[in-house]
Amino acid sequence: MTPLSSADVSIMVSIIGIYMAAVLVIGWMAYRVSESTPADFFLANRTLGPIVLTMTLIASVFSAFTFLGAAGISYRFGTGWFMAQATGNAMLAFTLWLVGRRVYLISRSRNYLTPAQLFGERFGNPRIRDLWAVLMLIASVPYLAIQPVGAGYAFSGLTGGAISYEVGATLIMVVMVAYVLLGGMRSVAWTDTLQGFMMIIFLGVAMWVAVSVAGGFGAAGAKVAKDFPALFTRPGPNNFWTLQSMISWWLIFLSNVAFLPIILIRFMSAKNVGSLKFGTVAWPVVTIVVVFFTTFLGVLARSAIPDLKQADQIVPTLLSQFAHPVVAALIMAGALAAMMSTGDSFMHYVGASFVKDFWQPYVEPKASDARLTWVGRGAILVVSVLAWFIALKPPSFIVNLGAAAFTIIGVMAPAGYAALFWRRATVPGVAASMILAALYVIAQQFKWLPASWNMGFMPIVPGLVIGAVVVAVGSWITKAPRAEVVGGFFDVWEKRGSRVQPAG
Repeated sequence: MTPLSSADVSIMVSIIGIYMAAVLVIGWMAYRVSESTPADFFLANRTLGPIVLTMTLIASVFSAFTFLGAAGISYRFGTGWFMAQATGNAMLAFTLWLVGRRVYLISRSRNYLTPAQLFGERFGNPRIRDLWAVLMLIASVPYLAIQPVGAGYAFSGLTGGAISYEVGATLIMVVMVAYVLLGGMRSVAWTDTLQGFMMIIFLGVAMWVAVSVAGGFGAAGAKVAKDFPALFTRPGPNNFWTLQSMISWWLIFLSNVAFLPIILIRFMSAKNVGSLKFGTVAWPVVTIVVVFFTTFLGVLARSAIPDLKQADQIVPTLLSQFAHPVVAALIMAGALAAMMSTGDSFMHYVGASFVKDFWQPYVEPKASDARLTWVGRGAILVVSVLAWFIALKPPSFIVNLGAAAFTIIGVMAPAGYAALFWRRATVPGVAASMILAALYVIAQQFKWLPASWNMGFMPIVPGLVIGAVVVAVGSWITKAPRAEVVGGFFDVWEKRGSRVQPAG
């Protein structure tokens, strides 16, 4: 690898600086039209139209993993990644509509600002609200911390160490905090729209770099097929893409994504049902393009860099060795966009949950709207500093912690589906489901239980089975919920449909 000149580093820093300035300007514009109310700061006054809603849904999910982890998986294990992800994203469109419509309707009808408020009132029990909120907050902090970790490695890898890991991680956190504090959800959604388009475009450019190094798509594919034929089979190298693996990924899409707190809060922010419909239809189209780029970026990079030891560094390594500094910097901006659009979403969600699920119910029930908005900003600042400290000296178990957080959210799905679709679901059944399923995946992730218990699946699969069985059995053997509590929700979902209007 040829060391970068100071001029090359200056070019990269300038381009990334322009991108950072652009998102700060968007944050300032959002602030100028915002109101000092929780509804505006946390849900953008429920005004997200079809394009903005679609892009913020997609951008908030595709994170540092998109540019680093996904390409690395494809580099190591081949095109099975595309088969698993494309099929899963197609399934997810159906799930997003099922869950999103009900969350949108009831939150607009009753002015809920967080998912935990919805689940607490659905069962007429604040303890369920607290449990749901605590589990989601625990899962959110590692998710947030991993984004600056990815940024730090990307900065350092691309610039050959000219920009240190610590500087890169700090820069991304400072910029995210600034625009989130300015305009809340409106800032987050507007910047997500820019970042989502950047992510998609520059992923395509990164794939083009991998292809052009080998003389074209056909030449690159032929070289990889000759040298690494297993990459183009479904089992892949080391029989990685087993049937159990594929089923695990499909269940992740059917459980995890739709119940991510950052996705639920976006359902609540939709302008109308039409915006939600557009988002669910556009989701598989856009995400399959992203998955195509990440898959073939990783696979075809094997033609240029056949034996990289650290697979998740394939994108920075490819760019530093073969891309012009301008191209490399643009792709880096796309990678930062993927990281920031997820980090800002979790950052914003933590503020909303802290205010509406804990501060207002237990500390200041009669606090003014302006007061609650500023408390939310304070919570965002505190959790961001915590995530920054974690990112500066990431513990060796940060990856396991992130995976556990991702899986914990996924195994909340049986409780979530029961709350939204089953009148007979009870507080004990739902609570036991969430706790036992979460404990199982944590124990698996940190190897406190034998991996053989998963029977070849990812831990999320037995976690989902545990959650579903417990919520079903626990609800049947405990007292049915009061009809007046349940009926109010299902009347909105099953009778009034899209005619629901905001509560006064």
